[in-house]
Amino acid sequence: MKQLNLRQARRARGWTQAQAAQRMGVSQPYWSLLERGERPLPETLARRLVRDGKFPATVLPLPVRLE
Repeated sequence: MKQLNLRQARRARGWTQAQAAQRMGVSQPYWSLLERGERPLPETLARRLVRDGKFPATVLPLPVRLE
């Protein structure tokens, strides 16, 4: 995922980082790390973003398949 995508999706909703973090059940500092690409986006949080936050799936990272 490009870090800018998560930030843009949050801003499109008019949410601050603190509001997004609260709605998704994480801390604001952790949310900031996610936006900057300094932490990987856990699958459970990715699902919550789409389901509860109504974020488009395009802001999520593509799954890596090792075959």
